[in-house]
Amino acid sequence: MEGTPLSSPFLGDSWMVIPVLIALGILAYVRVNFPSYFPLLKNGVLNYRIARQEIRESPVLGRRGLVWMIPFAIIFWSIFLMCIFTMFSAEAQSVSNYLEVVMIVTGMYTAKVLTIRLLEGLFGAEYGLEEYVFNIIYFLELVALLCMPFLVLLIFGPSSWNLPILWFIGGAWMLTYVYRLFRGIVGAVQHRASLVYIILYLCALEILPLLVLFKLVMSRLA
Repeated sequence: MEGTPLSSPFLGDSWMVIPVLIALGILAYVRVNFPSYFPLLKNGVLNYRIARQEIRESPVLGRRGLVWMIPFAIIFWSIFLMCIFTMFSAEAQSVSNYLEVVMIVTGMYTAKVLTIRLLEGLFGAEYGLEEYVFNIIYFLELVALLCMPFLVLLIFGPSSWNLPILWFIGGAWMLTYVYRLFRGIVGAVQHRASLVYIILYLCALEILPLLVLFKLVMSRLA
């Protein structure tokens, strides 16, 4: 796909209003029906000891507020990737491309969770992997929730704001990603996982998905 300059002053298109409204509807539903989600979100940053205690008391995927917010985060990150593609080619701005990105993002994180469950079964020990599942979902949602207003500005705001907002959201993702890796390694060490297991975690759960995402971005920008 050859790069085509963006003729519109906006990165977004009118159809993007629909997924944004769906995401906001999910947020409102969680806010009303699962109020415990937001204290958990706060503790995940400010008091991780309490968050870890809650993880031990209840399976991560058994927390309905956390699970309900997964589509919210997927919508956010899929639109963010679409904005990156649109910066380089106006042809990328289509519903079909967006749905493809949604499926890829969903598939990546589903594969991560399934791989973690597989590793738990193979190793016969938890090794902090339940916390790892929590951190993957948690930071995916946290950055999406905090940066949603900036994403709306990115879609429909002045073009002069595009690059600063893209860098801001991308920087927030990178910082939380590195912090999540640090948490995962510390958790594995505290659960006495061997260095071989830790390297396997990183290869299977982090490096491979990043390579897939990099391949997606480069193929769209080519």
